[in-house]
Amino acid sequence: MGQTGVLTTQNINIDYPLAGLGNRILAHLIDGLILLVIALVMLIPAVFSLISQTQTGRIVGIVLFSLYGMIFLLYSLILEIYFNGQTFGKKMMKIKVIRQDGSIPTVGNYIMRWLLRLVEVYLFYGIIAIITIAASKKEQRLGDMAAGTLVISLNKPVRFQSTIYRDIPEDYTPRFPQVVMLSEKDIYIIQNVISEASRTYNAADRLSLLNKARAKVEQRLNIKPEDIANVDSLIFLKTVIADYNFYGQSRV
Repeated sequence: MGQTGVLTTQNINIDYPLAGLGNRILAHLIDGLILLVIALVMLIPAVFSLISQTQTGRIVGIVLFSLYGMIFLLYSLILEIYFNGQTFGKKMMKIKVIRQDGSIPTVGNYIMRWLLRLVEVYLFYGIIAIITIAASKKEQRLGDMAAGTLVISLNKPVRFQSTIYRDIPEDYTPRFPQVVMLSEKDIYIIQNVISEASRTYNAADRLSLLNKARAKVEQRLNIKPEDIANVDSLIFLKTVIADYNFYGQSRV
């Protein structure tokens, strides 16, 4: 099982343990068994309905066959969207799909993976997928390459190396000198919160997430809430990051 380093949109380099070909095949087999069970439950009654030689029986049989066909084709797409990059097989093997920048894939990413899956896995019986995963440096099949995704293992904790420093204008005036009390990990967490908030579509949830982070930073830096009452939470957190960059404090 290899690892890959990706630079996230928060300027953090993270080493992700890749899922590996073996785990991906096992996850696929587990999903296959689940689909087989569904097939037995749906298709046996469908066959009996069709051979019943009644109008109602034929309709029931056709509906059951059609419904199973949709489940078979859409199984991985629907589950990966619903479970944030995992099917039941992936959950059992503790692997999941992420974007190459470490963020949660979009629906478009999942659709692209699924479209090429139809060719790689179903049309060519998985041969193309196995070859490309084995040959790819990041263990990606064609669908992953096209969608810009990776399949990672959740069995090992990810490691990050901070690359949080950015260029600050020479005339920048810091507002919170006490940010030197923070560590690189603290700044990483703050940036992660901002990123998570940006992906949260519900405005109330987004504001709640930012406000909770703000309250913790205020407490850590001994900043009185009334002193920055008119400052937006997002602006406050970004200011803390900028001030940290200004002072160039680097701690583990």
